[in-house]
Amino acid sequence: MTRRKKLSRSARRKLQITRVVHNDLFSQAFIGLLDGPRWVVYSSKYGKTDVAVFRACFAAKLYTDAIIAGEDYEWKEDQKIVTDSMVTLHSPQLKEILQYALTEKEHKFELPDEYFERINRLRSDTKYIPPPPKEARSKSRHSRKGMILIKDLIAPLKISGREARGILRRAGVTKPDHGWAWRSQEEATKISDLLKEHTKK
Repeated sequence: MTRRKKLSRSARRKLQITRVVHNDLFSQAFIGLLDGPRWVVYSSKYGKTDVAVFRACFAAKLYTDAIIAGEDYEWKEDQKIVTDSMVTLHSPQLKEILQYALTEKEHKFELPDEYFERINRLRSDTKYIPPPPKEARSKSRHSRKGMILIKDLIAPLKISGREARGILRRAGVTKPDHGWAWRSQEEATKISDLLKEHTKK
């Protein structure tokens, strides 16, 4: 079994301070005050979009710098830029974010891995492919206008709709696509006779 090398007192103190500073910056970046300011960064490329919200300007700065990745960019609007790789960045505080000067401690702070995964997906040249549209249901197909409803059949039998449906299921009647309703009088009569037969038992 390999024993871990014991750190000196000064090394342990330095590690402790580093962790405290990192945790403190993490709190500033992602927790902050409930009523404190927020820095929201919207980004998009080829139909892919991402929205990141931070509680501190330095975190928004690290995030936008990672997206820009040293590329040149062009201002399109007051708070909107487009990079050479066609990434669009927009934020109500974009100028403030880009001009923010990071301190040495803030510069060493690392954003959580999930942010870099999001950035990599955004910066890739893969275009967003929307899911196929859901097939719209045909209203005419399922329209029950002019049909004989189950509630019309059970009215004289004085049974509930739940009881009637149970009788039909136990009798092996399959529920139609449009619900418990029938287009022809002949079909409705058969169902009515079936319900009457079972309610007499």
